[in-house]
Amino acid sequence: MGLTLSTDRLAIVPLLRAHSPEDALAAYYALHHGEARTRLTIHRDERGAPDGFIANCQTGFDLFQPLVVLCAPTAEVATWLLREGLSPARLYHVVVPPRLAPAVEAVLDVQAAAIHLVFEARPADFRPVINVLVTSSRGPDGATRFAIHAADGRVVAESGVNWRTDEFAEVFVHVESAARGRGLGKSVVSACVVHLFESNLRPLYTVDQNNTEALAIAESLAFVDTGAREGAFIGSLKHTGA
Repeated sequence: MGLTLSTDRLAIVPLLRAHSPEDALAAYYALHHGEARTRLTIHRDERGAPDGFIANCQTGFDLFQPLVVLCAPTAEVATWLLREGLSPARLYHVVVPPRLAPAVEAVLDVQAAAIHLVFEARPADFRPVINVLVTSSRGPDGATRFAIHAADGRVVAESGVNWRTDEFAEVFVHVESAARGRGLGKSVVSACVVHLFESNLRPLYTVDQNNTEALAIAESLAFVDTGAREGAFIGSLKHTGA
């Protein structure tokens, strides 16, 4: 299993742009996510060369809802990969380039959908915030997290990394509802980004286009809109009948 996955991963490397924020999420899950938690299905063209893939990944975000990334040259290839790579009657979180959204909507019973904007923090543009209330610690995965605590010790704002490669790291932020509007999210994200700069990583921040609070954090810290977009869907395979 491990040898087969390693071979398949090497085969699809040419399909991904190594230094592009647009492909960073797919590259992480298809090429770097844990072997025991990754299932890769490859489509090959008439010459037998790989031209698309789907990676079905078990993550810590939701053990019962795998995260799926997809790379395909056409809707027809995307449709084949979705039907080959997913199991019936199971709910998935599928992330694709927006151009493949029609294929996802045709194959899945979609329960929720969103468009995500991908921002990048760049040292020349970034406007860091210094807040003495921010503390750092190691999360369950061993990665550094940055938090602000209430007087009773509760974490009211936290930022860290969802995933990382040798080049990119995707930043997350969570702020308790009662603590919003006070700049706490901006403070912990700033600390996390500075840490990633020091680690020579390119911080990415992926935001639902309708999440005004997250967009405000990106704007206030001068994140740059990379122009990359992700179509994010939650759904299960449609019944095709007998």
